[in-house]
Amino acid sequence: MRGLDNNGRRGVEAERIAEREIRIVNENLLVIRPNGCAACHVLFTIANKMKISEQDTADMLSEVLLDNN
Repeated sequence: MRGLDNNGRRGVEAERIAEREIRIVNENLLVIRPNGCAACHVLFTIANKMKISEQDTADMLSEVLLDNN
């Protein structure tokens, strides 16, 4: 992680949380709230764990996903 600014580190952290939550959802769909969706579960989990707004989380995930293409 050398050379990453704070936003880069936060993006890496968000990516790790997302990957972990996706694995959890794949293993057990019951972790998703009734009438919920996996994407919302991942988004809200990242927001809660990183203590940032849902909008900031969505923006960060968009950046992370675009960077991985």
